[in-house]
Amino acid sequence: MERYYEDLIGHLGISGSERDNWYKARHYVMTTCKPRLDDGGIAPGSSRFVHIVAEGYSALMVAVVRQLCLITHYANYDEAGGRNRTLFTIVAQGDLQAAYQTYAAGLGHLLHYCQYAIAGHTVCEEALPLDIEFVFTRQWPENPNNENEIRHEIKLSDIGPLAESQAAQRGIDVTVGMLVNMVYNTGVEITNLPASDNDNIDRYTIALNVFCYNLKPDLIMQKWQDSAQKDAQGRYSEIQVKNKLSSVFCADCFEQRLNGILDIRKKPLSEYLLNDFKTVLQKIQDQATINAIAMSEHARWNVEKLILGFQPLAAADWYEIETIFGKERERKIKELKSHHKHVDLCSYKELRRINPSDIKYDYFLTLAMPEIARKAMG
Repeated sequence: MERYYEDLIGHLGISGSERDNWYKARHYVMTTCKPRLDDGGIAPGSSRFVHIVAEGYSALMVAVVRQLCLITHYANYDEAGGRNRTLFTIVAQGDLQAAYQTYAAGLGHLLHYCQYAIAGHTVCEEALPLDIEFVFTRQWPENPNNENEIRHEIKLSDIGPLAESQAAQRGIDVTVGMLVNMVYNTGVEITNLPASDNDNIDRYTIALNVFCYNLKPDLIMQKWQDSAQKDAQGRYSEIQVKNKLSSVFCADCFEQRLNGILDIRKKPLSEYLLNDFKTVLQKIQDQATINAIAMSEHARWNVEKLILGFQPLAAADWYEIETIFGKERERKIKELKSHHKHVDLCSYKELRRINPSDIKYDYFLTLAMPEIARKAMG
């Protein structure tokens, strides 16, 4: 598939060095870190976890950590027990509160709801059950004595020259994100599915057929362009641009999820997708696997939305939501979203209670993931 690029960060009104750091960090993480980040994939039943150790709190390092927060999500995360989170250790000399404040400013609302510790003191204020956590310390951690830990150490001297010399000038590669966007344009075949029995693979058959039929270049481009357009003043809607970014960030995790369920010691993912697609489909349709990946997708989505500036609903918002029904409730949820408050920012367990109709999209997306990955290669 032909590659497409778009300056989505610029469309958000971010300019200058901040915009440049987004792209420098993304280029560094996606080309240098990602290929070796999780040691070839973490399986749903694994006890392994990724530990990122980052030096300091320069603007570029904060941008790199932000990009890593967007992609380090694995299907073995245990929401109930908090096990197998990705751990970020920030090593900073001097004032650790200054380091925390700098990261808090660069990570949207993430550190307001994410478990973190400063100098050994754990803070859990307003914490959501997220699949990442932070530690701020002055001491570089000792080498791990844990076979389940996959550690990556990042120093500013490692990323500076590469990011400076090879920063993407065209913007973000949105190619796979455009295909993810088509999931949400499948129409009534997915919208009308009941909000129950989500891991029943057979009920998605018609929607998957429609989705695959619609993967035509002209239609893909049209739906992507329609999802965010300039207004009369030549500006883009912030929410619409963030929806586009959400599709891109979601697509960024496909490779590691597929690696985690396939035996890539035998052959690489590309060979599975091109020559052994049947095995990919069999693996993804295993009930335990699809449940784990769907739950992981919600955990990833929570982190992404917090980074993009969204917040969970306040108590007053919940009271209003739970006293209205039908179209009125839908209108209120949409209105809150326009103010960067999202009803789905909650645990997966809570989502099943308060907004179960949205869960089917995580399952449908999981089932569509192999076809999207294969299409992107073609």
